[in-house]
Amino acid sequence: MIVREGSFLFDFSAAVSWERLDEMGRSIPQGMAMADFFVEERSRLLLIEVKDPFSEAGQKSSKRQEVENLFRIDRLIHQSLVPKARDSYTYLHLMGKDTKPVLYIVLIGFDRIGFEPAFGVVMKDRLLSRLRREAHRPWIRDYIADCLVLDPGNWSWTFPQYPLVRLPAGDG
Repeated sequence: MIVREGSFLFDFSAAVSWERLDEMGRSIPQGMAMADFFVEERSRLLLIEVKDPFSEAGQKSSKRQEVENLFRIDRLIHQSLVPKARDSYTYLHLMGKDTKPVLYIVLIGFDRIGFEPAFGVVMKDRLLSRLRREAHRPWIRDYIADCLVLDPGNWSWTFPQYPLVRLPAGDG
């Protein structure tokens, strides 16, 4: 089955099961923010969050813009990505679905701004660090086994079993 999130089309047919956690009209506990998708594989669970904050086609980034985007990324990590991972995991736990290690994946539309691939690695490290420690002490339990920050290009070679298509600018 093909499912759309913004300007992306995913095919999760190869998964054991999948569901959209933030589906419009779905009843979720008040105050919780959910990741976009929950995908069950044979040996792990995937929480997938899609962000396309730089969706203008052909936008080029200057060094100053990259620094500004870096600060926006930190804000994105702290105010959006970590709460969505934590709330989604809490939901899965309370529903008895946290039966396998959880991989948190953030798909970001870096392809439309020309960021270096190394930026995704830096962002992944910052995100995982924050997932491990949100307060004055680290969490005792690592509820997220690991995380990935991908763009559409490296999604395709990381998850070839889940084809991804990006719609042309203006169709998202």
